[in-house]
This record gives sequence, C-alpha cells and structure tokens, in this order.
Amino acid sequence: MPLPFTRKKPRGLFEFHDGTKIRRADPFVIWRKLFTHPKLNFQEHLALAEQGQEPETTATIECLCEIFGVSRWDEAAQTGLTDWEILALVGQFQECLELLKKSSSPGQMPFLLSVLGCSTSPEVPDEPPKPSLDSGKTADELKPGEPTGS
Repeated sequence: MPLPFTRKKPRGLFEFHDGTKIRRADPFVIWRKLFTHPKLNFQEHLALAEQGQEPETTATIECLCEIFGVSRWDEAAQTGLTDWEILALVGQFQECLELLKKSSSPGQMPFLLSVLGCSTSPEVPDEPPKPSLDSGKTADELKPGEPTGS
C-alpha cells in the first residue's frame, strides 16, 4: 500500500537553476521569506534594483541569494549566478505561481499572487463586446437615420 503522502501528480515545487544544478523549493516558503526578510522590503527594493539604484540593488541581490539559497557569480570558481540571473529568479518565481494558480482550485492563492504582481484572474468583461460597424460605432451608438459607414 502506498504511503499517504506519495503522489503521482506534480508536486507544485518551484524549480530553478542555481548556477550548478537544478534545485526545487516549496513556493510558499520562498514567498514567506520574500515578505518577512528583515533587510528586504520586497516590492520597494525590487523596483529600485530593477532601476539599478545603489545601494538597494546590491542589498536586494544579497537578500535574494539568502532567500533562494544561491550564490553570486564567482569568477575564480566559475560557479554561481550573475546578478542579472539572481534578479530574474523573481520573474521565474512569479511564472511558477501563475502556473500553480492555473492548476489549483479557485481561491487558493489570489492574495499571494496579487502581492507579487501576478494576475489573479483573467480579464472578463461584464458583457460580450458588440460588433462595431465600419464607422467605428456599435449599432447601439448610432442615431436613427445615421449612416453605418458601409
């Protein structure tokens, strides 16, 4: 009899390359670390790092190294990730969360995704769009007797 925690389905782990090998991590653990790190105001510092402002860029990269468990590029050892690759981990993490959201039941992660800037639901209009006529107006916008442009 299989153990209750064994699964044949994908586990929903975040996979990323650390400069040497593929690593896996629990996305919720990473998310908590991003928002509870004592030296990182995630949203503010990431925006400044993307603009290349110092000392925030260096501080953000150092914090992301701790959070993701990676090291910065070491020229002598030829290992680690470049600063650009470390910042790109955040985008890869957001993509992972988007995929997890699509594969999970509704309502499980909307707050988590909204805080990271991921869309939480597709844009769905209240009603279907009305076809426009050659004039660029919809049939509802035309006044009686106004030409349709055709």
